[in-house]
Amino acid sequence: MGKEFSASRVLSVLVGVLFFLFSASCGGGGGDDEEDIQTLDSYDFNLSFLDDDPMVVASGEGSWIRMEGRTDDSQILGSFDVDENAITLDEDYGLKATTNIFGAALATLINLDTDIVSVDGDHPTAGAVSLAVEDPDTSEILYTVTFTISTDGSGTTVGLEYFIDDIPQETAEYDWNTFEELFWNGEADEWQRQASYAWYVLNFHLYQVKNVVETLTLIGEHDTELQGGSVTINGDRYPPVTGTVGTMVLRCTSGDGGPGSDFSQTFTDFWENDPDDELDSLMDGVINYRGYLENVDEARQVITAIGFWPGGSEDPGGVFFDEEGLTVYETDETSPGTFEETTSYNISGSYAIMFYEHGSDE
Repeated sequence: MGKEFSASRVLSVLVGVLFFLFSASCGGGGGDDEEDIQTLDSYDFNLSFLDDDPMVVASGEGSWIRMEGRTDDSQILGSFDVDENAITLDEDYGLKATTNIFGAALATLINLDTDIVSVDGDHPTAGAVSLAVEDPDTSEILYTVTFTISTDGSGTTVGLEYFIDDIPQETAEYDWNTFEELFWNGEADEWQRQASYAWYVLNFHLYQVKNVVETLTLIGEHDTELQGGSVTINGDRYPPVTGTVGTMVLRCTSGDGGPGSDFSQTFTDFWENDPDDELDSLMDGVINYRGYLENVDEARQVITAIGFWPGGSEDPGGVFFDEEGLTVYETDETSPGTFEETTSYNISGSYAIMFYEHGSDE
């Protein structure tokens, strides 16, 4: 795998890891003191980028992607449907992503022209995204690209259009799988790879949302154990048969496990083996969750707001990858039962996120 593909692969790896975590904890036990408190059918959410601490994915081979708020906006708004496990990213929001994967560091301003919906981790079936690629030193717009997602009886297709100075230059159309592969295809035109890259960046944030939902689920299910204790989830044995079982440990690091508390997830040689894929991932590192917020409407016995949010300039809150970051190692099954570690990636940075009842104040 060439260097230019490295940081893109981590987005795909994280999708699989976070989906595993989301699935692994469902149905767990926990305290029963809040068993009558229910969640709503859906929540709006605000994922805000924190000043001076962008999300960065960096490979051990030198490639990197930095993701942060746009100059005129520092948040992504959307909604989460609890029953359908569906995430919608709202139109007119987006982010700035800078990478050296295409050679010189290029900044890409990504905007959602329409809502984008992803159900159960699947790709969206409709929506439109525009992106402007700029020189990070001069802020000059080099070119723009739009891609439009549509679905009919034969599947999902993506139509791309390439502009220079707002003048159309080229168009292309791909089925969804081919569109996803464009980012990894060093032979494809850069403007087409940029469109695929923009989707992977958006998808990375979809799974940040899912990871926080998973963490909140664990906190709610294990509120009793987290009062001065911890909850441990075992990974798969690595390497199989002869290796050790890694862990993910969730702790309450401040407070009593309720609102206002802080938490951490510590991954130690945590490996998830997908039997259908020769490439898997091994994780080490810590994610900190600060400023746990939970508002309950006592009359209706429902949670109206929940997440990790700053309480003010002197009260940091949000999701923080610690100073060492979260490191993901790819493992490759080179022959049946034989595994070796290949590329590694490090995820650092922070963001704040809150889920709240539709129509309520943030």
